[in-house]
Formats: sequence, C-alpha cells, structure tokens
Amino acid sequence: MINIVSGIQNAGKTRFMRDHSAGSGGDGILSLKYYENGRHTGYDLLHIKSGASCPLIRQRDHLPAIWDTIAETGPWVFSAAAFRFAQEKLQNNLSETLYLDEIGPLEILGKAGFYPLAAALIADEKKELFFSVRESLLETFMETFTLTRSQILIIHLTPTRGNYDRPEHS
Repeated sequence: MINIVSGIQNAGKTRFMRDHSAGSGGDGILSLKYYENGRHTGYDLLHIKSGASCPLIRQRDHLPAIWDTIAETGPWVFSAAAFRFAQEKLQNNLSETLYLDEIGPLEILGKAGFYPLAAALIADEKKELFFSVRESLLETFMETFTLTRSQILIIHLTPTRGNYDRPEHS
C-alpha cells in the first residue's frame, strides 16, 4: 500500500510521519528543519531507526565549508551526500513499513534527489510506504510515478485543525 501524507507547507506532514512511524515500528527518513541562531536555514535528514542525521539543504549564504552540491532551487542548495545517505539507509531495508519525507519539486519535476529511491520503493510492492507530498504537487506526483487513485491512500492534513484528517481514498 502506498500512503501519501499531503497538505500545504507547514501542515504537519513531517510530524505525522514521525508520530506514525513511532507507532508502526517502521523505518525511514524524515526531513527536519534546521535552525542556525534561531533562523530556519535548511533541512537535515534523520534516519528513524538509528537516529543518524545528515545535512540535506542549506540556504546559499549558510553553506558549510565542505558541501557536495547536487542541485539548487531558489535560495536552497541540496547536498548529494544526503541523497546517498537516504539510499544507503532505505535501499535494502527489511522493515515492512517505510517512510520518506518529503517528495518535492526536485523529485517530481526534475526526477532527481529522492526520485530513484522512491521509484525503486514503489516498484518493490512488498512494503507499506508513506511519502509526504505537498498538496500542490499531489497530482503531478501520481503522474510522475504512474500511480492511480486505486493504488494509493491519501492522508490530507489541515494545519488549522491541530490534528490529522482521516485517511481517505481520493
């Protein structure tokens, strides 16, 4: 089963994935906001089971001295090492349930970043998968990965409610 956790930016997709993974015993990768001096300047990947982390994105003016750039979007610069980290942690993962947070424009429009990993996980068909996808990219995500509505369960999140909407087939 492919579950899509969807909502607008800051709707709580990552929080949902973290909470749900804790209850399921699953494994995966979360994209957590990174703050420098109280200012949001990037994202780090967190491997759920090991607690290991890896820098994923930084604003161009906040790059560390050593940074392996793979892509840039607006002020954001992506690290190639982070995508290798995610691939290593999830490619041959034996957990029955896997979480990948977040599939965004880099994957959907550029077929880069997490795209190869997501495509391999979807093709496997043996695991229960949870992907977080912004609401505005949901239809394009389904087209990119050739998914039909009958293959997925969409979990819509609404930030103003303070909790999660019920899962629904859309």
